[in-house]
Amino acid sequence: MICGLAQTLLARRQKPPTRAELGCLATHARRACRVIHNALNRRRARPAGDVNHALVRAVQAAGFRKQDVRASLAPGLPLAAVFPDEMESIFSNVLLNARRAMKASPCPQVLLESSKKGKMITVTMSDTGSGIPRERLAKIFEPFYTFAADASGTGLGLFITQRMLARRGGSVNAAARAGGGAVFSIELPVARSAGSKARRRTK
Repeated sequence: MICGLAQTLLARRQKPPTRAELGCLATHARRACRVIHNALNRRRARPAGDVNHALVRAVQAAGFRKQDVRASLAPGLPLAAVFPDEMESIFSNVLLNARRAMKASPCPQVLLESSKKGKMITVTMSDTGSGIPRERLAKIFEPFYTFAADASGTGLGLFITQRMLARRGGSVNAAARAGGGAVFSIELPVARSAGSKARRRTK
């Protein structure tokens, strides 16, 4: 993900990165450090994280403007059986793909939705980008696969996302969005120790 951001910035040869973009890069670097640090210290810890809070942080880290994001997040969701920094990385990978896909969109828009059904929490992320050709949908989660026109990115973001989710008992699927764009559906298992609702957070 960090490499993908760096490559995107380097591809813009005549336009230097903004302070916000450099801050975004630094945020992902710090998160990578946290993921490594926590992985070494959480062997006995039980994963649990607030889905809606992780979504908000991922949107901020991906550098979206407020007017480009609409959210319909279910209140009082139980915690998911995924560590918070892992969830932020998962959501950020999908959001960064959406951001790249919407470069040429006259009206970039991302819709985020969260809900619970049974023992799973579902997060849906829709965008108004260039979409994913039907014949390529089956390949986008393969390592090093990218179909970006400018060859930006490493082709590893969605592969890593799928692997991280599978390790926690979750899944991710992609589909074409009616009217153009793409829809990613992410399923996360409810944490076994999460009998209580996730704390409500305010911005």
